[in-house]
Amino acid sequence: MLSRKNSGFTMIEALVILAVLGIAVAGASLFLKPAAAPLQSATVLTEGYMRQIRARAMSTTSAYRMAPIDSTRLGASYAATCGATTWTDDPDFDLELPEGVEMSSTAWNLCFSSRGLASSNLTISLQHDQFGTRDIEVLLGGTSRVLQ
Repeated sequence: MLSRKNSGFTMIEALVILAVLGIAVAGASLFLKPAAAPLQSATVLTEGYMRQIRARAMSTTSAYRMAPIDSTRLGASYAATCGATTWTDDPDFDLELPEGVEMSSTAWNLCFSSRGLASSNLTISLQHDQFGTRDIEVLLGGTSRVLQ
């Protein structure tokens, strides 16, 4: 018969240790969140924003145009077709880039037709003083990709 001294941990003791370790790791991850690169966040947000605008164009059977409001914000508007002369702003689709990230050019706009097709090929460059530059390319078919 084995004595209690040589039997190791019980199941309860092992579960308690795992629970304490899990809480410690979860707490530590909260402190690491601010260390995330704002350029990476801006890239993901901008690409997701484009996908939302494209989906909105297809779901409403309207043309949706996205364009920079300034170097740190994007806005959207809609009309019957991409060739329309009058556009209506859609305040539900404003995007502000994370602090420190700017678009290198604001002289562009991109329209998605009611079928989700982009009006032109476009490359949007996002830049951050500390983390460099990231480019997002939008293709005529409406899809986007991050260029390395």
